[in-house]
Amino acid sequence: MLPLVAVWACPMCRKRTVKRQARARAPKTRPAVVGAAPGPPRILLVDDEPDILHAFQALLATRLQADVQVAASGVGALAALERRAFDLIVADQRMPNMSGLELIAKAKARFPSLPCVLFTAYGADSLESRAHASGVSLVLSKSVPTAVFTQRIQHVLAG
Repeated sequence: MLPLVAVWACPMCRKRTVKRQARARAPKTRPAVVGAAPGPPRILLVDDEPDILHAFQALLATRLQADVQVAASGVGALAALERRAFDLIVADQRMPNMSGLELIAKAKARFPSLPCVLFTAYGADSLESRAHASGVSLVLSKSVPTAVFTQRIQHVLAG
């Protein structure tokens, strides 16, 4: 029970009123992004192509036992980042309305310690210098073998 702060009687009806100390509410903050909670890694996977999105989701969930949340757009990914802490973002470069680099730049502005991986079906070499300048941890081609993909994602998660 909360401690009493004041007790008084209403002068009109003589009804006693008891005021108790308000419960201290924790400020609305997110847990630290990296290593926020023990357990499986939390990965936000962003791609506008549903088939690729679900294939990579299944791959990461089975091979890394990761908790994978998907978003079909950069806007959806930013909304997911506000609702929940993640250990990693894996984003496609070419998406309508917001590219993967734009998404990562916005995510890094809000959560600078959040590791990000950019993956693309179009020449990863030309993107690398711009991506690393934006804070991307790794640029991967979608054509890499699945074993290499999961190994590199694991390496980024490990820090």
